[in-house]
Amino acid sequence: MKVVVAMCLSAFALLGCQQKPDEAVMAECWSQDTKSEFLKLARRDIEGKIADIIRGGGETVDDAVKKRIDNSLDVTTSNFYVAAVDRNADSIRCGAEVAMTYTGANGKKFNAAGGHAEMDVYRSEGGKEYSMPGLPLMQLVSDATKSN
Repeated sequence: MKVVVAMCLSAFALLGCQQKPDEAVMAECWSQDTKSEFLKLARRDIEGKIADIIRGGGETVDDAVKKRIDNSLDVTTSNFYVAAVDRNADSIRCGAEVAMTYTGANGKKFNAAGGHAEMDVYRSEGGKEYSMPGLPLMQLVSDATKSN
């Protein structure tokens, strides 16, 4: 019985010793470099999703269509937050709200807000590397097309 109690107390003590990320690590998520990269990756991903929808409608996505998408799309990010810190990999996962407005070739506006996306920031030989999974942003684009 004493061994079980000691093991339980040891487990609780270890849980209490987990490190919290320090302010400098957390500040990485709201640094201007991270915010700029986040917006760039989110925009690129949303542009690709819009192009996929256009292709699905039977239209060819050539350079002129890509330029129209670029000129007709407004993407904003806000409310950046820390989603996770991996001290072993020296990386951090940042998240933010993403909103978009797209004006189709016919002048119809498509809006969506409240989407959330996350991006990993890794240390590398050349500085920092950024990676963003695109699935949440597909939902944002899908919500925008359903709103009109």
